[in-house]
Amino acid sequence: MILILVFSLFSCRSAKKHPDMKKETFALFSKGKCLGNCPVYDITIFTDGSYRYVGVDKVKHKGEKLGTLSIDQLAELKTLLSKDLNKTEAFKRIRDKPITSFIFKEQTHRFYPSKTSPELLEINGWFNKLTASFE
Repeated sequence: MILILVFSLFSCRSAKKHPDMKKETFALFSKGKCLGNCPVYDITIFTDGSYRYVGVDKVKHKGEKLGTLSIDQLAELKTLLSKDLNKTEAFKRIRDKPITSFIFKEQTHRFYPSKTSPELLEINGWFNKLTASFE
């Protein structure tokens, strides 16, 4: 009888949600794996300027890091994202090249920094500079 009562108390609890689940995503940037020493991480920028970084592999800061962009950083990112990103080339998978993914305004851009448009290369540099400050 006691077991049934204890079980029913815990089975009705809702799962804990991550606090960022309620925030609206502004942009998402992700670095994928390669066969070498490529950093693997995801960073989500929210509309309020906060961010969630998750270091996965080959990074100095593994795990989650939460923070907030400065007003200047957010303004710089918005300026970069105001450029025309639709003229990116078709993506073709190359073995052992880490794929960089960038999602903004429901459009996914997959690219290699060595073979991409100047606009995406500039965005790639901005995120690289941001994540370098975590380490």
